Amino acid sequence: MKNIYFKAAIFSALSMLTFSSCVKTDDYDVPEIKCTNKFAAANHQLSELATIAKPKPVEADIIKEDFIVDAYVTSSDESGNIYKMMFLQDKPENPTQGIEIDIDGGNQYLDFPTGSLVRINLKGLIVQASNGNIKVGSYDPNYSVGRINPNKVSNYIARVCDGQKPVVATIKPLEFNSIADALKNGAHINQLVKIKNVQFEDPELTKNFADDSGTGDRYIVDKKAARLDLRFSNFATFAKSPISPKYANSGDIVLLLSRYTSPSNPTAPTFTEQAYIRDLYDMNFPNPRFNPGEPEAPAANAVNLLQDLILKIGQLSYQV
Repeated sequence: MKNIYFKAAIFSALSMLTFSSCVKTDDYDVPEIKCTNKFAAANHQLSELATIAKPKPVEADIIKEDFIVDAYVTSSDESGNIYKMMFLQDKPENPTQGIEIDIDGGNQYLDFPTGSLVRINLKGLIVQASNGNIKVGSYDPNYSVGRINPNKVSNYIARVCDGQKPVVATIKPLEFNSIADALKNGAHINQLVKIKNVQFEDPELTKNFADDSGTGDRYIVDKKAARLDLRFSNFATFAKSPISPKYANSGDIVLLLSRYTSPSNPTAPTFTEQAYIRDLYDMNFPNPRFNPGEPEAPAANAVNLLQDLILKIGQLSYQV
C-alpha cells in the first residue's frame, strides 16, 4: 500500500513539473494587428472638387465613377456645436483646399476624430458650390445639397491606415492678425484658422452662446473694427453658458471658416461670412478689452527711437 501512495505522489509531482514547463510566465505572443484601407489609393486631388462642383446639382451630376480623394478631418461634433457636418482640408498645415461634408447624423467624431486622414470615394454623391464654399453630400431634388444617410457613411468615407493603425495628424491652424486677413479672397473657406486679437462685441456680453430655440449669431470684432459672425448651435453642450465674464476679454480664437448662401438661390452673388468653433477650448481670451477702430499707441521702443531722433536733430541744429 505504501508503494502505491509513493508512486502516486511521484506521478503527481512529475505531472505538475511538466505542465509548468509548458507555460511561459509573462512572455505571451501579441497578436499582429493589421489595419487595411477600404478604398483604393486616391486618384484625384481635393482641389479638383472645385472644377466639378455645381451651384445646384441635378441627378445627372451624381458622380458615377470612382472619384477618390484624401483629406484630413479638422472639425469635431463632440460638443454638438458643429452639427450634421464635417470639415476637411487637403493638408494638416498650410492647406490649399477645404470642404464641408453634410451628414444626417451626429457623433461623427467617434469614427473620424480630429486629425484623421480619411479617404473619400465620391461615387454616388454630388459636389455643390456657392461662392467658393464647396460641399459634398447626397443628391436631393429639394435642396442644393442633401445630407448623407448616416447608415451609408461607410460606403463613402473610411480612415486611411499605415498598415498597423489609422493615420492621425496634428492639425496646425493657419494664423492671422486680423479678420480681414483670414477672409481675404475667400481663400480659406472650410479651413481651420486662428485669428489673433479679437473679442466679442459689447452687445454679446449679456447673452448666452446660443439662443434658446435655435442657433445663435454672436459677433466678434478685431482691433480694426472688422466683425465676423460666429454660429452657435442650441445643441451644443455649452449652448446655455453665458459669454461673460469668462470670455468677456480679448485674445485668440481658433475656428472653421464658412460662407452662407441662401439655398433657395445658390447662384446669388451675395453671401454671409461665418464661422464655427469646435468647443470652448478654441477660445483663449486673457487680454484686456480694446476699443475697435481706435489707433493703437506706438510701442515703447518706437517712442524711444523717436525721442532719440528728435534729440539728435536738435543737437545737429545747435552745432550748425
